[in-house]
Amino acid sequence: MRSEKYRIRRIITLLIAAAMTAPLCMNSADAMFSSSFMDTGNVEISLNTIDKLRTISPYIYGLNSVSGISGASINALKQSDIRISSYNWENNYSNSGSGNGSENSLALVDLYSQERPSSPALYTDILVSSAERYGIPSRYVTLQMMGKVAPDSSD
Repeated sequence: MRSEKYRIRRIITLLIAAAMTAPLCMNSADAMFSSSFMDTGNVEISLNTIDKLRTISPYIYGLNSVSGISGASINALKQSDIRISSYNWENNYSNSGSGNGSENSLALVDLYSQERPSSPALYTDILVSSAERYGIPSRYVTLQMMGKVAPDSSD
């Protein structure tokens, strides 16, 4: 049984590799299966989608935003914004890159920062408190690992 699974995986891998590389060197899909590829004989592949059915984890599906979650029935909430990669949790500044003039700003928290603009990790706190408020058990925050963050509004 193990060797059969291995053989099927290998065939599928070869088919995927052929499909990915053929457009680089050939003009048509027909040419992809020409005699330049090793002849594998008659190969029959069948997939059994009924065997070993499992319930999909409720944490697979969720939302990437804290806005609009009122009334939503979800199990996971994740931070999502282009500015996350430069988010400085100490002062809440971030930078969206060249698309916005490469300026540091409080854009991630500008709707919330009126009350407490200097609270550390305000963007993360917004996610966690929103998830708590709406009973969302799984929360995913993004950790900045690029080596540099937005220092403040002057840089």
